[in-house]
Amino acid sequence: MIAAEERQKMLAARLCGERVLRRLESVGVARLADLRGRDR
Repeated sequence: MIAAEERQKMLAARLCGERVLRRLESVGVARLADLRGRDR
């Protein structure tokens, strides 16, 4: 589950809405730091 503070950080990112957050949660992402390095 994404904590409220982390959720606000994610929602501040361009193109990141509630639907994206639900998808990230479904694959185990709970923090922005969890995404680090995944684009490679």
